[in-house]
Amino acid sequence: MKNFFALFVFLYLALLCLMSACTIYLEDVVWAAEAVNMAALPEDVVTVVEPTLEFINVAPFRDGLANVLLKNGKRNFLNTDGNIVFPMDYDFAGWFGEGMVYINKDGNQAIINKNGDFVASVDYDTIFSADDFQNGLAVVIKLNEKTGYSDSYGFLDINGNIAVPMIYDRLFKYSEGFAAVLRDSKWGFIDNKGNTVIPLVYDSAQPFSEGLAAVKKDEKWGFIDSNGQTVIPFEYEGAGEFMDGLAPVRKGNWDNRKWGYVDIAGNIVVPLEYKYAYSFSEGLWYFNGVIYTFEHGLMNGTAVDRFSPGSSLTRGMLVTILYRYLSEPDNATLEMPFTDVPSNTWYTAAVIWAAYNGIVEGYGNGLFGPFDALNREQLATILYRFQTCSGKIPQDTLMGKEYPDWNDISSYAKNPVNVLTMQGILRDIPGTDFLPKKYAVRAEVAAMLHRYFEAVE
Repeated sequence: MKNFFALFVFLYLALLCLMSACTIYLEDVVWAAEAVNMAALPEDVVTVVEPTLEFINVAPFRDGLANVLLKNGKRNFLNTDGNIVFPMDYDFAGWFGEGMVYINKDGNQAIINKNGDFVASVDYDTIFSADDFQNGLAVVIKLNEKTGYSDSYGFLDINGNIAVPMIYDRLFKYSEGFAAVLRDSKWGFIDNKGNTVIPLVYDSAQPFSEGLAAVKKDEKWGFIDSNGQTVIPFEYEGAGEFMDGLAPVRKGNWDNRKWGYVDIAGNIVVPLEYKYAYSFSEGLWYFNGVIYTFEHGLMNGTAVDRFSPGSSLTRGMLVTILYRYLSEPDNATLEMPFTDVPSNTWYTAAVIWAAYNGIVEGYGNGLFGPFDALNREQLATILYRFQTCSGKIPQDTLMGKEYPDWNDISSYAKNPVNVLTMQGILRDIPGTDFLPKKYAVRAEVAAMLHRYFEAVE
């Protein structure tokens, strides 16, 4: 019976969001973009040029185009044929959504389409970044010029106008016609015109899903409908979104937590007796990895009730996980070798440690890319180098395997991939190809770390 309940796996967070289902998940951020002098764009800019630059990082494809970071520090877009699409590079660029993207070059902001044609100018100097367009709106972040950090959030429309003022401290993307917003420490909901439809009176909130939204008030979670009416009473210490008619709920504080599931009528259909409750997913080959990494403090959820197994993991996150595993070795006397890693962030010490121990080398030109998503060959290479650094090397348990796409694996990564395969670290990951350039999702990372750490303990 418990194997059945184990199918409900989930924990969820945010450190930047912008590559996730919402721009900010309660406490997270988004990155964006590149830009150009829009007035200079010719009428027909569907020029495809052969790639002559190496890519530092390639984001997932959206609308058939992938945002790429070039070696010159600029951004452009790659099509599915592997060609750079636009004739000019941008300082910043968001992700394509609904055929459009926000870009910025030399301070000139605009929206362009997939052909590179000018759609609209954006005349707001305070915009720091923008997410992809959904339902004609994109989340935009305002920059605090004094602190240099993101300050407040709103929505940009496809005409380049601020449809919802950048006055909110946090917000979610629209879901089922509503966006959860935070202002002055209180959450509520607005419609797509920016009108407040459910007052900002809640201590926390999650997006609407299947007609209901989990909200917190007076230290308890409950569920409301689109009219703001309470449907499921405020009696839980934790709650998540509905999926397939069920939502996870928790009783007790975190140390004494008991999770279960309720249906849309509030009936408890899975008893509250489990330490974890997760979302439904396609297969749970990664379940033990999620539990292991969470219980050992190596990976956190992306919110109290979500793990986001299909979301990518950044380079900064991975080195931080490995750094934690070794109990955060002291490196106070070492200097940061990368120019794009600020001091005193949650990942700074880990990056310094990883660089000085040969676990990461960066992209060159002093760049590390802490918020760049890892691809699978990078993940394998970093884990392989970590083995050498730590001296924790598992015994081989399998015969070597040549993946059908072996020739697609970069030369630097072929030995690490082969070694980790023979060690059994890569087993059970779905598919027969290795897909070296595919982003490594959190589920894969958790499963690989679990196998590795158990093998050397």
